[in-house]
Amino acid sequence: MRSYYFTFGCGTEHPFKGGWIIVKAKNKANAKKTFSLYFPDKSESGENNYAMIYSENEFKCTQMYENGNHGKRCHGIIEFKQLKHKVV
Repeated sequence: MRSYYFTFGCGTEHPFKGGWIIVKAKNKANAKKTFSLYFPDKSESGENNYAMIYSENEFKCTQMYENGNHGKRCHGIIEFKQLKHKVV
């Protein structure tokens, strides 16, 4: 699993003002789907309800990693654990 950082600006369509949510997923497409389960897009314009998505390596290269984002930091981590099924 990889970590993807969904950052927030000050837009009214964002669930938070500043900061970020970390989504652990296999890839960026799965991370977007997972994020949308928790924070569905409610805008009529079809715009995303987050500012940007960064991989962990990309995020560590930003000023946000050190200084926060609009005075906020991580709001939470979303991760689905894959269950192993026993075949009987």
